[in-house]
Amino acid sequence: GTSGSMRVLREGYASLAREIARAKSVAWFTSIDASNQRARKVLESRANGLPRYYRMADYQTRVIPVSHRGPKNVISGAESIEELGEFLNHEDARHDLSLAWNEARWSALARSGFTSNDIVVIRRKGRIVAAAGVWDQRAWKQVVVHQYPRWMERLRPVIDAGAACLGHNGLPCAGHPVSLGSVFPFAVAEGCADLLPELWRDLAAIARRRNLHWLVLGLEAEDPLWQRVRSIGINYRTILYWVCGAGFPETFPEPSDRTPRPECATL
Repeated sequence: GTSGSMRVLREGYASLAREIARAKSVAWFTSIDASNQRARKVLESRANGLPRYYRMADYQTRVIPVSHRGPKNVISGAESIEELGEFLNHEDARHDLSLAWNEARWSALARSGFTSNDIVVIRRKGRIVAAAGVWDQRAWKQVVVHQYPRWMERLRPVIDAGAACLGHNGLPCAGHPVSLGSVFPFAVAEGCADLLPELWRDLAAIARRRNLHWLVLGLEAEDPLWQRVRSIGINYRTILYWVCGAGFPETFPEPSDRTPRPECATL
């Protein structure tokens, strides 16, 4: 029943308290499916024993098909990790909830198989003005199709035929994982949004090289770059919340005029 579910939730958060304290983080945030009304109602209720959830922003995730037509090789263009890290840190400073790029970050990513060779850059006047990569996380994180609605299962041959005509791969069979990777990192200098088509062509080449059929890109709904990518692919809307109390820090950072840009690959 409801009381039993609430008890399980409280016990679950209580078990996290020790790990949260050990992490010594100043703030915590989470992402919840916008269509999951039941979960949002419970978590937003601020019931006794549960953390308080404060709505921060809408977060949009595009699942974008990758054409199987085209090259598989692309030159990164970043001669050094230091130069690339400097650009990423400069751009991330314009956003909230972004990552810090340092030697420890690169080393941790390398242990998971992700290196600067998985990132492409675009230059203007010799300087990096755009950078993005493809992180293939299938070794430890997968999205598996449980089943399709009956109408979609019946139409799958037609859907797959249409996708083939457009140069895309069809839908995976029920019970099989979706062959997707995350766009990570994603940074475009101010005033350089016109470079997105070129950047995307390079990302698609990396995806083809890794036999990825879909790429996932997440942006906050008010992010100016969202307007450039919202018309392609399938949209998945979530809500970002600050999480406070019940073992989490009691406060969250003051609102700023910076656009939040958490990396969807890390959510």
